[in-house]
Amino acid sequence: MLILAFAPYVKAFYDFSPKREVSDKGEPGQVEWNGVNRIITLIVGIDQFSDEHRFVDAIGLLVVDPQRSELGIFMISPDIEVYVPGLNKNSNLRTILNNKDSKGNEIEILVRSVESLMAVKIDRYLLTNTKGFSEVGRYFDPVSLDLRYDLNDEDVSDTKGRNISWGKGRITIYQDQFVGFLAANEYGNDSQLARQSRFLAEFAANLDSLRTLANIPQILQAIEDNVYTNISKNEFFTLARHLWAIRRDQVKLAYTQSASLLPLESKGLYSRYSPLTESIDRDMSSIMFNFNLAKEQARIEVFNASGIRGMANSRARWITNSGGRVVQIGNARNITEQTTVYVANPEKYPVTIFEIERIFGKNLVYATSPYEEKHIGDIIIVIGESVVR
Repeated sequence: MLILAFAPYVKAFYDFSPKREVSDKGEPGQVEWNGVNRIITLIVGIDQFSDEHRFVDAIGLLVVDPQRSELGIFMISPDIEVYVPGLNKNSNLRTILNNKDSKGNEIEILVRSVESLMAVKIDRYLLTNTKGFSEVGRYFDPVSLDLRYDLNDEDVSDTKGRNISWGKGRITIYQDQFVGFLAANEYGNDSQLARQSRFLAEFAANLDSLRTLANIPQILQAIEDNVYTNISKNEFFTLARHLWAIRRDQVKLAYTQSASLLPLESKGLYSRYSPLTESIDRDMSSIMFNFNLAKEQARIEVFNASGIRGMANSRARWITNSGGRVVQIGNARNITEQTTVYVANPEKYPVTIFEIERIFGKNLVYATSPYEEKHIGDIIIVIGESVVR
């Protein structure tokens, strides 16, 4: 009898095969996540009218830190105007998947754009549309949370098309209301993004329920059918195991606040905002800052030898947002091909070195001789032409 009871679970685990977004050609040599170090995943919810018209309705970063047993959720306004690496122009996050210049490369363009905006290295992505999220969500528990105001957005409905609203106080959001609750925007972006982050926190805290356990085969099938990701099968189960153990007091929440955005003239149906990067960095510091990295106190210098204007400042921001201590930024004397790291005692800075490797990836080499120019840093990074923009 036990064998019969567990057979569907064994089959579901064996058959589960996450699928990539159609434009994702795969990163050659993608390094498998070890389940120990921090992993940052871009989560994307889209409103899909057709294959040609996909609009980003919800977007954020999911930061899982197994060593500290922490989950960070940072929601991002999709109406931010971002610089799009590779296309060398600005675009609205909400409409970036429809950009004709990114055709056939949409998911990488979106990931690189959010990296540029948030100054963090994104390891993986998860993408689904409103219908897909509803299909997956039906197998989980309802979400309960405290609401500080009445919420009655006349444009919001459940999966059966019925108008829905919630009153002030302790509320329960049922499975067919998930998308509607996340989409409600009656009180503006700050209210919506705060509710989205709180919803996801409660959703994660409910994962260890009996309903979830009973529905694992259906959940895995629904994810395979409705979610696109470059998370591998083994990584997915490792990630799920860490999320399963998360408690509410181990979740940190933040979002791009209105005070960190400068309104721009609207074009079309959607609002547009220019990001104030220093303010955004402060918004997300509680989630992205890696205290283990900061404790190493490595003095880092970043020099630009790529020929790409502003690259040293850009990557220094990435390092700083992760907890690194950048003491000097400048231009190298000569343009070089490879990004090179000079470090005399790498064994003293294992977490810092790991983060630098995350940021620069396969385009990184280590020098075999000391850095010849005058320097004060323990680690010198010379950014070459091969850097991924």
